[in-house]
Parts: sequence; structure tokens; C-alpha cells
Amino acid sequence: MSKSTIHRRLKEKVMKRVSNELKSSLPEANKKARVAYCLENLEPSSLEDNPTFKASFNKVHLDEKIFYRTRKTQKMYLSHREEAPKRECKHKNHIQQIMFLLAMARPRYDSQGNCVFDGKIGVWAFVDWVQAQKKSANRGRGEWELKPSSSVDRNKSREYIVQYVLPAIKEKWPGSDRWNTVYIQQDNARTHVLANDPIFAMEAAKGGWDIRIVNQPPNSPDCNILDQACMREIIKHKGSMHYDTPHMKKKTLERLGLLSVRLTVDKDYVDAAIEYLNSP
Repeated sequence: MSKSTIHRRLKEKVMKRVSNELKSSLPEANKKARVAYCLENLEPSSLEDNPTFKASFNKVHLDEKIFYRTRKTQKMYLSHREEAPKRECKHKNHIQQIMFLLAMARPRYDSQGNCVFDGKIGVWAFVDWVQAQKKSANRGRGEWELKPSSSVDRNKSREYIVQYVLPAIKEKWPGSDRWNTVYIQQDNARTHVLANDPIFAMEAAKGGWDIRIVNQPPNSPDCNILDQACMREIIKHKGSMHYDTPHMKKKTLERLGLLSVRLTVDKDYVDAAIEYLNSP
């Protein structure tokens, strides 16, 4: 078919342009683990009538994010009297990057709609204090300087959780929920702290707190607690990743007063997912 024909068909809306994303191929065991995880996030008392996801107010989502110090090409807005800054580096394919650890929970509001807890636990950069190997214009040889960590392993992850994440949770967590269990949810990266790590358990229990680590299913970045709409799609598609990422338009729903605290899923999909889990 010629390009001009395709162009006309697009104008007539007989054809449409879509973005086709390459998805991961998951084994059956992995799919069932994804379905089981999503079903566990449903309120047991709601399964008979209107399956509803848990509010998840007792979970802290923990994840990493990598940022580059600069970009190869960067758009800027300048006045007619300004000149574009001269940016340079030794090699454009080796721009320094730094990793951050982020912890976030679900915000809470009172009966008047006022935010009583914004859910922002903290953001921390993975950095190390190292001694300068050479003398430069900024420092002498052997002086200490702060640099991004060259690697992040399980020991580094444990250090940051113990030194930063746990104290931040204990400081900022709502007092009304002080004596309930708090779950730190993370994905299954090899560098993450194990759920039964003894050092974490000892530090988490200080002060009478009950803080535990839970992991998402393998190969499931879409199973984080911040996006239950994806978990609903996982239940519908029986663990498959072949679904379009849902867009709930929360701002619009909030403006219309239709934004709900709880997300529901069709009972027929839940029944089919349970039957799929019980199948050989």
C-alpha cells in the first residue's frame, strides 16, 4: 500500500497509528505468582460481592532511580542578550550518573479533605566519601571528597535502609497508625535486602516498631502499590503483561468529585483468576 493511501486512510480514520511495545515472555509459574500477588491485595470481605483493593495505607514503596548529571542535547530558553552556556565533558558516552533511593507511602487526608500525611518518606543519593588520588585546582591529593557510588550491592542497600529509611519512617509515620505493621515493598533486584535479613529485623524492631520487607513478584515492575490499576489489568489478563497501561485521569475524576479511595475489579475476572491459579 502506498504512503499516500495510508495517509488518506488515516485522515478517514479507517486506520489508526499505535505504538506496539515488546513485552517480556513470562513462564506460567511467574504469571501465577503475579496473579496471586494481586489477589492478595484485595479485601477478603469484598470478594463475594464487589472485589475491592486494599487501601494499602500501611505500605511504603521503595525503589531506585538513576539520573545523569547532564544530557548530550538540552533545550534552553534564553533572552536575546544571553548566550548558550558552553558545556563540555571528556566523553559524551560516559556522562557521570548517580542513583537515588526513594521511599514513598500513600498520602492521608482527614474528613475535611486536609492532607495530614503527604506520604513523602525521603530521597537519598548513593554516595561515598573517597580520598582524591591526584592534586587538582579544587583540592589537594588525599583530601576527602563526596562522589557518586560506583556500585550498589546488598550491603549498600542495607546500610541505606538502616541509616536513612527506617529512621525516616519512624519519624514521619502518622501517630494514629503507630502500633500497626508497616510493610516496605521492593522489587526483586538482586541487590535488595532479603525479607529475613537479621540486621534489618533488629534495627526495624527498635522502639517497638513492627516493620517488615515484602517483595513484588519476579519480573513485575507493574506490581507496585502506587498503581493498582495495573494490578487490575493483571487479574483480567491472568498474569500476562500484554495489556495497555491504564490511564485513570485522576485529576479529572478529582475535579468532578468521582475519585474513589478504593479501586474495584469485576468479580468475573477475579473468579477466572482464582480458577487459573487452581489449574494444573
